[in-house]
Amino acid sequence: MKKKAEIILSLMFIAIAGYFYYLSTGLREPAGGDVGGAFYPRILIIGMVLLSINMIVGAIRKNTFDEEGPLFDLKEGGLYRVLIAVGLSVIYFFTLDIGGFLITSTIFLIALMTMMKAGKIWFRIIISLAVVLIVWYVFMVFLRVPLPRGIILG
Repeated sequence: MKKKAEIILSLMFIAIAGYFYYLSTGLREPAGGDVGGAFYPRILIIGMVLLSINMIVGAIRKNTFDEEGPLFDLKEGGLYRVLIAVGLSVIYFFTLDIGGFLITSTIFLIALMTMMKAGKIWFRIIISLAVVLIVWYVFMVFLRVPLPRGIILG
């Protein structure tokens, strides 16, 4: 039963991605050296389709979710982690203009990875910095979309 549900859910995500792709055709076309307004949404749409296809293939090949149990259990501390993640997200939202994107996002990602117990502290710091710098580069340099600088860097 879980296998069928995963396949149906994946197909629904692919259909949603198709709809979003259709909507992206109405966005600004590229001009000169610009990538256009549809570029970034289409990258996300392609990622969504690829992940959905991966989920379908995984469901067909083996039923790992049944063997390992639920991926996220609201019992045994799961609800507590959800509430912490929501709380951290609210704090991140309200401190973004103060600390700026670079500093606030790095701290936010380190905090989330610490909550999920993802590797050693040096791993969390390196991954957080890499993700934040890549996102900053894509938005500021490639897409020319300003991100909050904050009081510290402002």
